[in-house]
Amino acid sequence: MTDINKIADEAKKVFDKIDKKFNTEMDEVATFLHITEEVGETAKHILSKYLEEQKGSTAGRFNRKELKEELTDVILYSLLLAKKLNIDISKELEAKIKKNKARFKIN
Repeated sequence: MTDINKIADEAKKVFDKIDKKFNTEMDEVATFLHITEEVGETAKHILSKYLEEQKGSTAGRFNRKELKEELTDVILYSLLLAKKLNIDISKELEAKIKKNKARFKIN
């Protein structure tokens, strides 16, 4: 399994290069707003899938490839935000899973 912190480091390097290329700097607020935008785009694709499967609608034209890309964007921007806030996301994910196991009394 790939260490999530390595992915976060690589994502930050890519986003830093994008910032440099466009002479910008994405702070924590801008990063959070990008997450929100990507969640909205992910929701649009999930709604299209739901309408297609449950209602027979073809209005949204569900596209699995685009859904995967948008969901990945949510994760990448979340990893970037964790890096900007100096959060060890691997450690926090492990702690959260452990907490949920205890909370719901599962192994």
